[in-house]
Amino acid sequence: MKRYFLDTNILIDFLAERAEFGVHVLGIFNKALEGKWELLTSDNAVTTTYYVIQQSVGEEAARAKLAKLLRYLHIQAIEKEDLEGAIYSKFKDYEDAVQHSCALKIDRLDGIITRNTKDFAMSSLPVFAPYEVLA
Repeated sequence: MKRYFLDTNILIDFLAERAEFGVHVLGIFNKALEGKWELLTSDNAVTTTYYVIQQSVGEEAARAKLAKLLRYLHIQAIEKEDLEGAIYSKFKDYEDAVQHSCALKIDRLDGIITRNTKDFAMSSLPVFAPYEVLA
């Protein structure tokens, strides 16, 4: 079974039903539903996704969407070491550095899926855009 770490933008695309990214993101979650892929993300990605989504759909709808999303995901906790290490990493974006640090702790990970692959240029893990990982 393939194991992929999802960046926050993938979670937001899925819950916000962003049409321009929807077909690929839906394909990712379908792979999990079919039992072919295991999807992982950080605890911070979940809370950030909730924050972004609730601004457009309201608290009740955001919680309902999040409850459905969590059925697909395994959550990796961010620890102090991840936060500290990200400060001194070569990543330009701190949040991406934290996500990367969190993903590094996951055994047998096949890669990170993000729409912002250029932001993960320093990654020591394979990084895929949604359309690339589905090809």
